[in-house]
Amino acid sequence: MIKYFSILLLCLPLLASATVTSNYDSSTLQTRINTIQSGKSNHADRKYWHHLLKWSDRCESAFQSSPELHSLQDNNSGLKIYPAQNKNYIIRITCALGIYQGYQQFYHVSLSDDKVGVKPLVFPIYEMTNSKQVLKTLSGEVWGNVLKTSDYKNLTIVNLYSGYGNCGSSTTYQIINADVSAIKFLTQPDCKLKRASRDPKQWPEYPIPN
Repeated sequence: MIKYFSILLLCLPLLASATVTSNYDSSTLQTRINTIQSGKSNHADRKYWHHLLKWSDRCESAFQSSPELHSLQDNNSGLKIYPAQNKNYIIRITCALGIYQGYQQFYHVSLSDDKVGVKPLVFPIYEMTNSKQVLKTLSGEVWGNVLKTSDYKNLTIVNLYSGYGNCGSSTTYQIINADVSAIKFLTQPDCKLKRASRDPKQWPEYPIPN
């Protein structure tokens, strides 16, 4: 089983719980959000949001060094919006695609009451040990592929442990008021099981630890 603790330790500076109020104009931000939703955002938009959200230099360096991201036709900014309620949004920032999966960061943006609130999201990450114990860590960077069916209510991320796709984990998250909680965890940790299903939906489900 592939371990990711060394990677997660690098993410500790990203962990935060407080919402920061920004001086940015909410009407301008709404226009920027609409641009992302339309699929017409570009690298200038990414620069604008980077200045506002201040995601990690590690993430931005990974994006800038990923030529496959720059060639995307529908959204070459690497940004995606998940609308919530009452002018609340979840913004996904793609850092890198990788060979078969990459990683991303998420932010909650609130435009309610003409005030702009920004909060980086922290995700519980789960991994099963050889003794069948599910361990929990926290990270502001999330490795894996975000399913296209995801929204802010049910955000599913599949973290593959190999390019063959027969092992990994699938975690479904729920985001309420910028707080992230896991509601479903499936995993097939043994990459040596060649007969294991390559469909994450078929992997065994395990209880989520507190």
